[in-house]
Amino acid sequence: MRIVKLLSDGPSRYDNPNTYYQQGCSPRILRELIKFIEKHKENIEKIDAALYLFNNNKLYETLHKASAKGKAVRIATIPIEGYDPRYPKDIVDVYTGNKTAAGQTKRIAAKYVFEKCRLNKNDNFRVYLFPHIYIRSKYVNPFSRGMMPYSLHIKSIYIKLNDGTNFTVLTSSNLAVRDLCKDEILIIIENGINERKTCETFFENLFASSIPLEEYNEDMNISSYPVKLVEMPQKSKIIFTAPFYDESNCITHQKIREIIGKAKKRIFICAQHISAYNIEFSEKFKAGRGEPGFINERGFLWDVIEKAKNGLDVQLLSQTFIDENGNNHGCRKPANKKSYSQFIQAFIDAGMKGYCANRNIHAKFIVADDYLIFTSFNYTPTQFIYLGHVNIPEFYHVPDHSYDGIHSEVGQMITLEDRKNADLLIEYFVAIKKRSDTFIYKE
Repeated sequence: MRIVKLLSDGPSRYDNPNTYYQQGCSPRILRELIKFIEKHKENIEKIDAALYLFNNNKLYETLHKASAKGKAVRIATIPIEGYDPRYPKDIVDVYTGNKTAAGQTKRIAAKYVFEKCRLNKNDNFRVYLFPHIYIRSKYVNPFSRGMMPYSLHIKSIYIKLNDGTNFTVLTSSNLAVRDLCKDEILIIIENGINERKTCETFFENLFASSIPLEEYNEDMNISSYPVKLVEMPQKSKIIFTAPFYDESNCITHQKIREIIGKAKKRIFICAQHISAYNIEFSEKFKAGRGEPGFINERGFLWDVIEKAKNGLDVQLLSQTFIDENGNNHGCRKPANKKSYSQFIQAFIDAGMKGYCANRNIHAKFIVADDYLIFTSFNYTPTQFIYLGHVNIPEFYHVPDHSYDGIHSEVGQMITLEDRKNADLLIEYFVAIKKRSDTFIYKE
């Protein structure tokens, strides 16, 4: 297993970063992805993709073109209801500056791509919808991108060549039209034998748990969408989380704690949201036996703070921030204020300084000595909880809705040891830290 490509993208690369681009929110990442597919187009056997948002026509055209050459292309995404219908904006070509569409929303862009998929007559090109939602609280508020949160939040592509060589493409970027540019990461990995098996098994399980686009009924009740448990692949440097993999979210957390525990010199953590300090969840939803009360577990940030106390160089960078008193200092506030404030208080009590926050951070990675951890998910309690028996008859803020299912976000984590790329990621981290728009707490 080796890194073939590691690159970043972000608003500082563009003259008008507050513009919505036809190429999506990460034009450089999209261009590199298209270039990689074009490079191997004659030798591709199949492409499997899990894309949280699939409303980028440029990406659709690339994947559809590959299928037209006899390659099998399958894509899983969320139903149209999960795409934000608000705030129409003009769309501009990043390279020419010309306006290409007026008054477009994420949902309008998705409807355009979905309709092209429906009209497609090529059997090699298939689109599936994974309508599973994940909830663990009856106090949840309505979401802008759908009434409830969809669990498919991954941006991953598996590419297999005719000679058996295969690659994993993972990005933090949604690659979506009508998203603004953020600081993102793309990694392309040539898989080993175990990683190939893990990826192929995951995508087969994902598509088996999904509904073909042409068969999906938008009136169906997804508040109790059934997902069948299957065996999770083991012994791989790639781990997928999903509702069909029992305890998979907890397994990723254990792996992160294991790598953090071995660190002796440095730990750098970058994510949109960082707050996995205290992890609390319903005992009833975990065990399914009606037990009252809540279970509290330590998140991996406990381990990080202990490492800082022992003299390791520990640095953190996120998009969201509040201090121990709840003040956000102009930063975006985290959704889980309780867990975050507990962490910041522990951060202060440990004598730590220099927490960084930048409103454009969307990349997600950890460097622990020379170990790299790349993830599609953030580092919050929600990402590390698997609850197999959630039952919520009614919600306080969402009338006439209920939920009966599994709480588990679909995600991916890649771990490997690579000193050269670990150093490159730290350079990337430090460069963002030095920006004038980065807030540093207790420097």
